[in-house]
Amino acid sequence: MTTYAASKAGVAALAEGLRAERIPGVDVSLICPGYIRSEMNAAAAERTRFMVDTEPGVAAMVRAIEARKSVAYVPRWPWAPLAVLMKRLPLPVVRRLT
Repeated sequence: MTTYAASKAGVAALAEGLRAERIPGVDVSLICPGYIRSEMNAAAAERTRFMVDTEPGVAAMVRAIEARKSVAYVPRWPWAPLAVLMKRLPLPVVRRLT
């Protein structure tokens, strides 16, 4: 989990850097996906909270990219409010949320 989280943080930092460079003709959308059902996570789907089906999850990502959002939590509910909470709540509480 630590390696996975670190790689996601690296991608977020890379997106921020690219956005800051303001390269003409380049839009950068950082997509922060929650749990979207796929073959990769099929075994964990039944015990994973907040899992969404593939089609609505992908459609939400596409909408965010087409809207040129700089940061998008997909699906928005519950991940946008959880992202704010997870940065501020004590770690034992965060562990129970996910």
